[in-house]
Amino acid sequence: MKNIYILILLLLGTGVVYGQRTVISKVKNTNGDSLVGKVVYMYPDTNQSNPQFQLIQQKTDSFGVASFQLPSNVSTGTVFYVSTLDCDSVSYKINTHIYAGNNINSPLIVCVTPPTNFSGYVYLGDASKRPKVKDAQVYLISKCGTMLNYIDSVETDTNGYYAVDSFPIQSTGCEVIMRAALKSTSADYKKYLPAYHKNNSNYDLKWSGARDIPLQVARQGINIILPEAINPTGGPSTISGYAKDSLTNNRLPDKIMFVTDMQDVTVDYTFTDASGEYAFTNLPFGTYKVFGDVWGKDNIDFIATINANKVNILNLVFIENSTEYKGYIATSVAGRNDLVNTISIFPNPARDRIYIKGADNIPGQKIVELTDITGAKVYNSVYTAGQPVTVPVMSLPAGVYILRLSTETETAVFRVAK
Repeated sequence: MKNIYILILLLLGTGVVYGQRTVISKVKNTNGDSLVGKVVYMYPDTNQSNPQFQLIQQKTDSFGVASFQLPSNVSTGTVFYVSTLDCDSVSYKINTHIYAGNNINSPLIVCVTPPTNFSGYVYLGDASKRPKVKDAQVYLISKCGTMLNYIDSVETDTNGYYAVDSFPIQSTGCEVIMRAALKSTSADYKKYLPAYHKNNSNYDLKWSGARDIPLQVARQGINIILPEAINPTGGPSTISGYAKDSLTNNRLPDKIMFVTDMQDVTVDYTFTDASGEYAFTNLPFGTYKVFGDVWGKDNIDFIATINANKVNILNLVFIENSTEYKGYIATSVAGRNDLVNTISIFPNPARDRIYIKGADNIPGQKIVELTDITGAKVYNSVYTAGQPVTVPVMSLPAGVYILRLSTETETAVFRVAK
């Protein structure tokens, strides 16, 4: 009996020294909600000369509780920590404890995880005008250095408003940029240019000028301005050409092209067609910047001047290589016949239409312009390769007219009577 009593005392003594080693951590947020499945860590102070255990981690249960047992070799006076990641996913909430032979309660309070939804507006020119319902698309783009990819897109709702349900968290070294554009079905499609968000009162036409948008900025609202294409009076000139790959020489369709004045006032935009060709028509005389927006490339401005001595630029070729997208003026092909000897017009005098024979066989774009004897333009049109070239004149009064057909390298001039 005495031996049994001694054994009980020994067991109780062991319980005092070794049994009270439970560490309970209840994890809540600042709203008082218990957090289920939250990872909690327990680890020793590494400044100790002989750490008595390695890091242990547990997930909170359905009550928001993580339970640990200190190893039996942990002696009193041991310093250790209990921690969990705060709601910002960067910093930690940490409790410091010194083991004194008793069970330990280590509650952790973390901040409330902020919502990741955000919203904003698309403006047409300025905040006074906005797209109609479902008239514009807002794009979220992942930018990892010079690698860009679409993540998601949403439509504008009433009054140009859009909403994104969840901000796309990016990996290290990657950012989110945003772009908006009117749909091709919009009545304002040609009037307002696609653009990137630079800040809530400014835009950029090139991806490289877009603002990197972190979540905390997105929560404040992201507005995107689509600038107006301003060509107030029109003019007599055309800037045209095509885009091609520097390595394969293949033409590049669907490349967006912009033209602005030297003060970066937006004039017009277009896309290269299936043949890689583009044209800006009805431009007033002046000096312009012509450029594209090819993702991951340096989009270099080409400075183009059109005036009475050079009414049109028809051979502005843009080349895409591994690092750049830039334009140059193409030179004529050696040995090519004079344009005036390649084509002919009939009938002359004309009645209803003027036919330009042989023009459809000339590669690239052709611009046909008809002016009356005073120099006033009465007809102007762009024709693509293989397209028959005819000029309607049935509505014109009788008289003498000047017909000009311009290619990328040459211009032929004819005098036509009606």
